[in-house]
Amino acid sequence: MIIEKWQKLASKYLVKEKWATLRVDEVKLPDGVIKDDYYVLEYPNWVNAIAITEAGKIIMVRQYRHAADIVSLEVPGGVIDGTEQPE
Repeated sequence: MIIEKWQKLASKYLVKEKWATLRVDEVKLPDGVIKDDYYVLEYPNWVNAIAITEAGKIIMVRQYRHAADIVSLEVPGGVIDGTEQPE
């Protein structure tokens, strides 16, 4: 099965902030349909880590997520700063 890329016809930034950027693209789908309001969130480089204890348990963190209005259980992670390496 061949998966075809979408063709970006136009792009406009709506929000450009330190932690997230929102843009809206006009794209042409492989079947020829043009979608003029495809929203894209851009984030800085990110890393997640799977930490396993000597007892074989995975370390998780509870994190409040305002956008979803929930406290979720997640693996530790964060933004990669500057020239920092993912490791």
